Amino acid sequence: MKNIKLLLKGALIGIANSIPGVSGGTIAVILGIYNELIDVLSLSIKSIKKNFKFIIFIGIGLIGGLFLFSKLLSEVLFDKYPIPLGFAFMGLIIGSIPFVYRQTKIKKISSKNILFILIGLLPMILMLIINPAPSIVEISLTPKLFIILFICAIIGSFAMIIPGISGSFVLLILGQYQTIINAVSDLNIPILIPAALGVIVGIVFGSRFIKFLLNRFPTPTYTIILGLVIGSIFVIYPGFNLDIQGIISIIILIITTFLAYKISKIEKN
Repeated sequence: MKNIKLLLKGALIGIANSIPGVSGGTIAVILGIYNELIDVLSLSIKSIKKNFKFIIFIGIGLIGGLFLFSKLLSEVLFDKYPIPLGFAFMGLIIGSIPFVYRQTKIKKISSKNILFILIGLLPMILMLIINPAPSIVEISLTPKLFIILFICAIIGSFAMIIPGISGSFVLLILGQYQTIINAVSDLNIPILIPAALGVIVGIVFGSRFIKFLLNRFPTPTYTIILGLVIGSIFVIYPGFNLDIQGIISIIILIITTFLAYKISKIEKN
């Protein structure tokens, strides 16, 4: 049963990482596995031996969720039902806020804590201001595209593991989201190779940096994460129309908020 739960959690993180505006790091926080995930992604031999089953089942779930749902998300949900999908992820984030707040271990709100929350909100504000670059789908690999995809994947994967910041949205800003998501859905191996190499580099070095911060400065780090998570609600917000789809979106928001709150109460980080 535990292994099945890990598969499902991995799948949810994989699905989240394929949607611009949704943070896989936030989903990992909601599911109570963020610290453990950062620990194993830093490629510490001790952590890998200790969490070998965790790595296998989370990894299978993540890759399965990313590949199986990338076409569904890019061609159906994201294009045809962006408002219900956006409200679903907003609900997951809102419901997880009390859990993230508990991780900060803050006993009393101070001006310093508010400053750290504002630091977390700042990149979210910038993401709202910045307009994504025009995205052209590339299907043939060239030396120039190899370098571009490698560098963009490093940046996107580093962003991906930071709660609140969407790696997919960063790729959208850099103009490479459509190329990579189409390569994933079509299994375009030549395009996927530089992207995969960049993801590995970005995740390993990024997770080691975050692991250092969590070990040395846990309260300030999680307080900044709280600001990132709160700010991501505004980034994801897809707009709203008072029609059937809008009413369904509100119902979905309530359901996912309740589910995230319940899940975060029973999960142990």
